[in-house]
Amino acid sequence: AIESGQLLQRVRRLGDYIRASCLVGPVQGHQGQGLLVGLRTTRAAKQVQAELLECGILAGTASDPQVLRLLPPYILEEQHVDMLRDALRELPP
Repeated sequence: AIESGQLLQRVRRLGDYIRASCLVGPVQGHQGQGLLVGLRTTRAAKQVQAELLECGILAGTASDPQVLRLLPPYILEEQHVDMLRDALRELPP
């Protein structure tokens, strides 16, 4: 299933897409690999997390208070990343 569904290629492509498109609003950097993404924020990640939840987007935080943690499922699609990007863009830096 991993090979026939090209799962690893999909994970790499979508992970790269998240990193390239989500450097907006309060996000100033990223870390991690594949779909395990940490978005480094300019303000407290818990605050950004709460604001995203108000937009219907579920994210986590990490032990670093400036890192918003994304652990999306493998069914993630580009349109979901676009929703995250658009929500982040609307948040204050």
